Amino acid sequence: DRFAAIGVRTETTRRIVERDSPIRTTPGVDPSLLHDFEELRGQRPFAGDYILVYGIRPKDFGRAREIACALKRRTGLPIAVLVPEAVSLEWRPATDWADKGCERASPADWVESIRQCACLVTDSFPGVLFATALRRPFLAYPQGTTAERISDVTRRYGLQDRLVSGDALESHVHDLFAPIDFDPVHERLRIDREASLRFLRESLGKSASRSMGLGPYPQTPAG
Repeated sequence: DRFAAIGVRTETTRRIVERDSPIRTTPGVDPSLLHDFEELRGQRPFAGDYILVYGIRPKDFGRAREIACALKRRTGLPIAVLVPEAVSLEWRPATDWADKGCERASPADWVESIRQCACLVTDSFPGVLFATALRRPFLAYPQGTTAERISDVTRRYGLQDRLVSGDALESHVHDLFAPIDFDPVHERLRIDREASLRFLRESLGKSASRSMGLGPYPQTPAG
């Protein structure tokens, strides 16, 4: 109750916070979307075109395998699995169906593997965020505690058709792999970024904002 301001990144969070606090929240983007990570360009965790699989629940990896293999049959592209360092031992026995993998992946490997992939298959909320920000096609299979957040963000940016559900996977892969028009998505992202930066500046004060280096989101030719 003593917070001066609370920013939230999803509608789910807003409902939870406002249920337990008298403070009205301010919606915005995940803080990771306030940076474009252009300084990481040039790194290539994987060579060539590939379908990237990044899951946060190795024990429930069957759905990711089904989706990725269906995409491989449709596109002919190899499957690459990203293995974060923290869970590499847990992942190894579950990824023998992939064509290649990057074990002990760094944060930079993670960002660039998404930026360069042909398509991302993920159950990760940050995975969906970065695929959207980096204009990469993705298919998400929401499960567990991240399901609501993924549903929130895809609904906000009109990407609900990127969610895989049901059992008739093969017959829907073609439609699900259709190109995404990212221009209207990124226009909404631009508005949300500006609102987020405005919230931070107003909440922290101008001097604090300057010391943290919070400036306008750097624009790229892709928007």
